[in-house]
Amino acid sequence: MPLDTKSDIIETIRYFNECSGTWSKNYASGGRMKNRIIEFLSVLQAKLRPGARVLDFACGTGNISSALHQAGYEVTGVDISPLMIERAAKAYKNISFLSLDTGAIPKLPFDNGAFNAVIASSVFEYIPEPEGQFYEINRVLSADGLFLFTVPDPRHAVRRMEAQLIRMIRLLPFLNKILPGGFRKYIDYLRLSNSRGPL
Repeated sequence: MPLDTKSDIIETIRYFNECSGTWSKNYASGGRMKNRIIEFLSVLQAKLRPGARVLDFACGTGNISSALHQAGYEVTGVDISPLMIERAAKAYKNISFLSLDTGAIPKLPFDNGAFNAVIASSVFEYIPEPEGQFYEINRVLSADGLFLFTVPDPRHAVRRMEAQLIRMIRLLPFLNKILPGGFRKYIDYLRLSNSRGPL
């Protein structure tokens, strides 16, 4: 997840390290991200045979990676959060998980054309200038490779409200210090997840 400055990268790693203990709940039954597994899997199964090589870019705790692996894909997961990778590797021992070298971002440690598909579940909103990462993902994709990713839909009512909150946070940065803990975590998420262009 490339960001503009070293401090932004450190903040993003800190945030996702803190979330790593509960992140899998998002993909559990009734979790708010459960449908992403179904969506990624259904597109991959329509386009690629089992055995295809898939990179799960910013894999978190490996829940999507695991579902793709169970469907017969050869999956590699990468993330900048060492604790996310640690939890993924512990939970899913048959999948290769790698912690990205933040000093090398946006470079990925793979050969040209190494993957038949790359998936990225809600990561590009954390990347202020995603073009460099798109080029790098294109490099590691095979010539007929598939790139699937999700981003926040700015037309959705919740995302419109969040856009207002992001503006307010930028104007009043001290808010983060005076708000209660749970809301402060949400503000951290919004502050880090602010690269939300029009579709």
